[in-house]
Amino acid sequence: MNSVSTKIIQKIKHPALCFAAGSISVLALPPYGLWFFMLLGLAILYVALARTPDKFHSFCCGYAFGFGYFIFGLSWIANALLVEGNDYAWAWPLAVVGLPLALSFFTGFAALFTKMLAPANAMSHIRGLAAFTVMFSFMEWLRSVSFTGFPWNLYGYGVYDLMALTQIVSVVGIHGLTLFVVFFSASLAFIIINDKPARKKATMAASLFVLSFLLIVFGHIRALQNPTKLDEATMIRLVQPNIAQQDKWKPELALKNLGTLLNLSIADEANANMNTMIIWPETAIRSVFLDNEGIRNSMQDVLKSYKKEARLISGVLRSQTSEGQDDIYFNSLMAFDKNLDTTNIYDKFHLVPFGEYIPFQHFIPLQTVTQFTGFETGSGPQTLKDDFFPSLSPLICYEVIFPANVKDTKNRPDVLINVTNDGWYGDSNGPHQHFIKARFRAIEEGTPLIRAANTGISGVIDPIGRIIYAAPLMTQSGDNVPLPLKLETETIFSHFGNIAFFILISFVGLFWFVPIPKNK
Repeated sequence: MNSVSTKIIQKIKHPALCFAAGSISVLALPPYGLWFFMLLGLAILYVALARTPDKFHSFCCGYAFGFGYFIFGLSWIANALLVEGNDYAWAWPLAVVGLPLALSFFTGFAALFTKMLAPANAMSHIRGLAAFTVMFSFMEWLRSVSFTGFPWNLYGYGVYDLMALTQIVSVVGIHGLTLFVVFFSASLAFIIINDKPARKKATMAASLFVLSFLLIVFGHIRALQNPTKLDEATMIRLVQPNIAQQDKWKPELALKNLGTLLNLSIADEANANMNTMIIWPETAIRSVFLDNEGIRNSMQDVLKSYKKEARLISGVLRSQTSEGQDDIYFNSLMAFDKNLDTTNIYDKFHLVPFGEYIPFQHFIPLQTVTQFTGFETGSGPQTLKDDFFPSLSPLICYEVIFPANVKDTKNRPDVLINVTNDGWYGDSNGPHQHFIKARFRAIEEGTPLIRAANTGISGVIDPIGRIIYAAPLMTQSGDNVPLPLKLETETIFSHFGNIAFFILISFVGLFWFVPIPKNK
C-alpha cells in the first residue's frame, strides 16, 4: 500500500468508526431498548476523539457520529412524504438525508469544542472527561431549543427501559439524564485509555458503579413510595380509530370515519357510575362538522349514552371565517359537554416547521405537507378546568417532546393530555419513540398522562411512568381506562425546570480546571 493510500485511510478511519458508533447507538432507542449500545456508541466516540490528531478531524468524528445516529434514528420522518396524494414525494431523499445533515452539526461542534478544551493527551485526564461530558450534554440541550427546537432522541432516552434509572428525571429532567448517560459512557472509555495503575482504574470503576447504584436505589425507593393511585370518580374512554392517513380527509369517507369514532365511544357498563372523559386523537374532526345538525345529533346521542357526566375531548381542525378575509386554521383541542356545547378550547402553539407552517413563507411560497397554507399559533401552555372533571394540560402532537414546557407553571394540572395523529408514519419506529417521550413528561412532572393517537400508540401513564394501558400500534380500540392521580407534591423538575441540569453541568465543568501533570 503506497503512502498516499495510507494517509487517506488514516484520515477516514476515525470518522468511519464514529459513524458506525452513532448507528449502533440507535439500537438503544424505542422500540429496541438495547440500552448498552448507547453506552458503547458514546464510549467509542470518546476513544476516537482521544486519537484524532487535530480539531478538524475531531469535528469530522463528531459529525460522522451524529449523522449515523440521526439518519438511522429519524429515517421514519420521511414516511409522511409517501402518503397517498402528497405532492412532495420527490423530496423523500432530501428529508431522509437533509435533517440528519443539519442536526449533525451539533455533535460535530460538540466534538470540536471538546478537542479545544482538552487538546493533546488531555482526553486521558479528568479534564478530557469533563470537557466531553459538558460539551455533548450542552449541545443536546442547545439543539432542543435552537430554531424552534428539536429535542428528539436525546441520549437520555437510550435508557428508557431502565425504569428505576429514569426516575432521576423528576429532579434533573431528561437533559440531566442525558448528562449522566454521556458521563457514564465517557467514563468507561476514560478508564480504558488512561495509563493509571490497575488499582486506580479499579477505584474509578468502583466509583462509577456506586454512583449508578445510588441512582437506581433512588428510583426504586421513589417507585415504592408512590404506588399508582386511581381517581375513583373519573373514567377515561380512550379511542384509537386507526384511520389510514390517506383516508383521513377524503370527503367521501368523512361520515364513515366519524362513524368509527362514535361507535368506539358508546358507553358500556364499565362507565355506568363514573364521570367519563372520552378522548379522541389530533384533528379527529373538523369544526365545520359541528354546523351539521345530523352530525351534532349523532354526537349528542353518544354523549348522552353515559349515565353520569361526560365530556368529549377531541383534536379539531378548527377554522375561523372573517368577512372579506381568507379563513384561518388552528390545530386545536376542544372539550364538549353532553349538549355538544364547547366548554374549553386550546390551540397548538408549538407548530411543526414545514408540516404545519412554512418558515419565512413570504420567501418560500410552498404549501405545508398538510397541503394548505398552515396553522395559526396558539398562546402557549394552558390548564383547562371543568367543574366535574380533573383539570388538564393539553399537548398536541410533538408539543409533548419539549421538557419544562408542557404546562402552565402557575396552574399545575391534574393530568397531561397528548392528542396526536402519527398516522403519517405508519408502522415505523416513530410512534414508539413518540410514546416513550410522552412517558418521560409524566415522570418529570409527577403528573399522569393520557395519550390518544389515531393509529397508535394510545395509552395511560401514571406519574411515576408506569404504563397503565397501551393500545398496540395500527389497531382499532375504544377502551375504558381508570385515571391515575397526580403526585400530591410537585417534583423538583416541575417546579424549577432545567435549573438542576445547569447546576450539574457547571459542577462537572469545574473539573476542567484540574491541572494536567507535566508528564502528560
